[in-house]
Amino acid sequence: MNNSLPIFYSLERVLLYVCTISTITIMITSFAEEVVGITPTLTNVETTINGTAYRIYRNQDNTNLLDGIYRKTSRPCPPYCIQPIKANTKVETIGELELIENYNKNLIGNKTLLLDVREPEWYLLGSLPGSAQIPLSIISIAFEQNNLQLMDKYATNQATIDVIKSFKLLTNTFNPFLEYPTIIIFSNGNWDSDSYSTIQLLINKKYPAEKIHWYRGGVQDWLGLGFKLTQAR
Repeated sequence: MNNSLPIFYSLERVLLYVCTISTITIMITSFAEEVVGITPTLTNVETTINGTAYRIYRNQDNTNLLDGIYRKTSRPCPPYCIQPIKANTKVETIGELELIENYNKNLIGNKTLLLDVREPEWYLLGSLPGSAQIPLSIISIAFEQNNLQLMDKYATNQATIDVIKSFKLLTNTFNPFLEYPTIIIFSNGNWDSDSYSTIQLLINKKYPAEKIHWYRGGVQDWLGLGFKLTQAR
């Protein structure tokens, strides 16, 4: 009898160990399989912009972390300083859900234009689906020299062509009857002044402020929520 006791306790420990490991495995598997939706009722959005189909969804890996250049939290200020929540009283600041709604209603590329004003070295890292790209530096020079044709070299996709057309509506004489498209402007994030400065420039040039939306969170917030960038075009 006495010799059998250690064996009994050893088996009990083994069973306890196996049960514990199984429980942990089930918990980890369950956690890893949790769906990462956009909202409780929306898991992804499919849209077509200028002939290209996009599926917009969040990274489903519950352990995913940001990597690359957008991991950094503390950039020198200036120039990378925190931006205000409002660019203008008539300009709507939007977040991800409002941007997703534009995708979901197939407005991007039709009634709404999406403009990335980052410099090319940033844009080449990827951008938001269906976006146009004209850096603030070029927009500024083009308007300063009253030579909007300077932007034409960036007309490499339909989205950018459409943005340039809308800018060319801005003549010296403001015409309130012209149909200006809504433009959503973004850059790197709330630490990057390029999108804010672009909005101020366009308003100064009489682009209707109510036709401008500001995605203040930009690429940083887009990635931070697990959305993907698309290859720059």
